[in-house]
Amino acid sequence: MQDLIDTFGIMGFLFGLAIIALWTLLPFAVFGVKSRLDDLIAESRRTNNQLTRLIDAVNESRDPTK
Repeated sequence: MQDLIDTFGIMGFLFGLAIIALWTLLPFAVFGVKSRLDDLIAESRRTNNQLTRLIDAVNESRDPTK
């Protein structure tokens, strides 16, 4: 029975160490991804602007009175 308690204690300690390591590295991962997200947002805005211009061009070609 004591072996089982010791085993769970060691597993709990290792789990705690893993959580502490991940929690310590988390800010670096967040800030590392931030610039990529900013780039994706900028590219998405450019794509939306191009799509808007394309839709306007198609609508003008269908209805030349505008």
